[in-house]
Amino acid sequence: DIDSAGGIDVAAGETGYAVLDLEPGEWYVGIGDTNPFTPLTVTGDAAATPVTLPDPPADVTVELRDRVVDLPDQIPAGRTVWHATNVGHQPHFLTLVKTAKLLTVEQVQTLAGLPEGGTPPPGVPDPATVEVLPVELRNLSPGREVWVELDLAPGYYAALCSIADPATGLPHVLLGEVDVFTVGEPGTATA
Repeated sequence: DIDSAGGIDVAAGETGYAVLDLEPGEWYVGIGDTNPFTPLTVTGDAAATPVTLPDPPADVTVELRDRVVDLPDQIPAGRTVWHATNVGHQPHFLTLVKTAKLLTVEQVQTLAGLPEGGTPPPGVPDPATVEVLPVELRNLSPGREVWVELDLAPGYYAALCSIADPATGLPHVLLGEVDVFTVGEPGTATA
């Protein structure tokens, strides 16, 4: 029964930017491991007619549905604003990984399902060649949307959700909630 408005995780010492649409009321902001929840009161009259503002401009649109991540196949390199919308019935988040070559969805699912220290089958790359990025689009409840700024170098990537499905207990990635994409022209420097 938690309504999560999303957000972004960033590595220690780094800066991240996100735009959230919060209704008046009591919210909590997750800040690190030592102080995971800081209260935040959003003021305003919940019964009043809301002010409609234009959406922030976005370079990349990602739609999260139950068992689906829908991203463009090609994304510009460098700083981009991603607009993520959860149109499913379960909460979702995105973990981004960089890979040495463009993988298939099935290869990503095989890697995600390997036990710790497991050996991948033939045709699946060594997990050591996959870089989990220190930035994630945080839990996004159904019906929520968030705009986040990401700075990705040219290369090959996968986006996946590992929240457990309540019916099966399996991580969403193993149920199909994964997409692969290319950023910029791999092998070129970011402008």
